[in-house]
Amino acid sequence: MIKDLGTGIKNFNMIKSIFVTHKNTLGKHLKITGGVQLCSQEFFKLLNLCDFEAEPYYVEYTKNIYSRFLIKYKFDCYNSFNVNKDYKDLINFIDKNEIKYVFINHASAVRYAKPIKAYYGEKIKIYLLSHGNDSGDFMHLTTKPIKKYNLFTKYRDLLRLGRLLHTESYFRINFLEGVLTVSSVEEQLEKWMGAKTVIYTPRTINKDYKLDLVTNYSKVGFIGRLDHPPNRQGFELLCDAITNHNNNNIFELSLIGAPIEMGKYFEKKYSFISYKGELLDKELEQEISTWALFLNPVFWYSMGVTTKIAKAIEWGIPVITTLFGLRGYEWAHGVMVIVKDENDMTQKTMAFLNQVSIIENMKHEMEEIKSSSYTIEELAIRIKPNLL
Repeated sequence: MIKDLGTGIKNFNMIKSIFVTHKNTLGKHLKITGGVQLCSQEFFKLLNLCDFEAEPYYVEYTKNIYSRFLIKYKFDCYNSFNVNKDYKDLINFIDKNEIKYVFINHASAVRYAKPIKAYYGEKIKIYLLSHGNDSGDFMHLTTKPIKKYNLFTKYRDLLRLGRLLHTESYFRINFLEGVLTVSSVEEQLEKWMGAKTVIYTPRTINKDYKLDLVTNYSKVGFIGRLDHPPNRQGFELLCDAITNHNNNNIFELSLIGAPIEMGKYFEKKYSFISYKGELLDKELEQEISTWALFLNPVFWYSMGVTTKIAKAIEWGIPVITTLFGLRGYEWAHGVMVIVKDENDMTQKTMAFLNQVSIIENMKHEMEEIKSSSYTIEELAIRIKPNLL
């Protein structure tokens, strides 16, 4: 591939590489874009801006009966793909296309690193593009389970947690050149795991993006995967706090996300919630353009980052978040409202609603944040020397 640098100058020095991933992660055929898709698309574009000719290489989720059994009954440890079945075709593709770098997208696919390293040794560099490790959220669930533990599930999960941590460290030490990670918190965790090279890639902002806002000053919102345990638990904590503090204040909390049955459960349980479903991208923007406040109820460190915060910054919607929910973001100017816990988030939300001047000032601060955040081109310049 010859890359046009945008000035009429051609770059003949693109490095041949592959982007090993499931086809859903790049979301090219999907009508609804989630956090995994946004992060994957950003990694893919970032690599190309770093002069890698990154070609997608799609792998399918496993149909192996034993692996599906492990996944169903929560004994799995990075068993999402049938690496033993796939790796010969993958190595043939690498040989045929004279690949120099392999980028494995998402920690769930990390086991592909072992056969590649066994075959090529140091001839090929293998990097993991991490959206967060499985052990992160799972450790949280062992201490804050959604359902009450019985003796079997408790020790099953403790055993699985140990296996996850061991596998994560083992692969970093033995089979990976390094890890690109999405937050400064996970940068330190990756070093603790033994990764040889760790490259922190903060979230990037499209500064040219513009959303026409039609703000309803009594409307707030939350968007997220509702069966993702940190999302579910954090959102429920916030809703309980709102119920306790809501002294007949009338407002709408717009809820967007799948699965539908859980969204309807929340709508039935809390009178102030209006569940919108899982919206297509255009429908999503139309709905969010009416929000006065974008709530991010993340009350502990979970895997990866809250990718939708990048979209909120691009959209210019005022955000109320915790520091936990801001991991992976950097900017030079502007102030975002940061709270301590669900009660603090509730109190500030109640205080700001229908306060036009406050919300308009928050919009101005979001514009400052947007203008002083990283673009993907700026981030590519920063990380490229660490990859080559």
